Amino acid sequence: MREIKDIKSEIYDILTDHGAISDFELSEKNGREIYNYCENKNINISILHNYNTRYSYEHFFDENKKLIDNLITHEKFITKVCALDSSYSCCDCIEKQEWAISYDTNPIYRMELLNIISLSSVNFVISNKLEIFDFEYKLIEIINEKLSALFRGQALNIMENELTINKSTFEDFS
Repeated sequence: MREIKDIKSEIYDILTDHGAISDFELSEKNGREIYNYCENKNINISILHNYNTRYSYEHFFDENKKLIDNLITHEKFITKVCALDSSYSCCDCIEKQEWAISYDTNPIYRMELLNIISLSSVNFVISNKLEIFDFEYKLIEIINEKLSALFRGQALNIMENELTINKSTFEDFS
């Protein structure tokens, strides 16, 4: 039996590797999508929990279609990603989710993300905080690559400009 420290170390190394995105493949298990690591099928990324939709168009914009003045920085970031869909219909479909990278069925690292549903009919996940670690950003990149979001490139550019992405260590992952 492998030690949990060794498993976490392997997963951390995978998530901090530049080529990790192409090393995951989409599969389905128990009626839900799972992204398996090609070289070790025990390592996967999946949704653990869906929360109720948290935002609406009226949360971000007034009746004149202008941003509400008292939005916090993170909410302004959300609207920049939503603006990729010119109708802004995705503002009504933002769902908070808990994602995990797991070994077998045991979650090793959990992360809350916001899933913007209907970003031109395709989901796109973003961080629900403005400061994240590089391995968390890699996790978001992997998920969005596998979701094949239409505006993936533009949304990732917005995230790179708006988020503070800190270099991590193995201790930050544990």
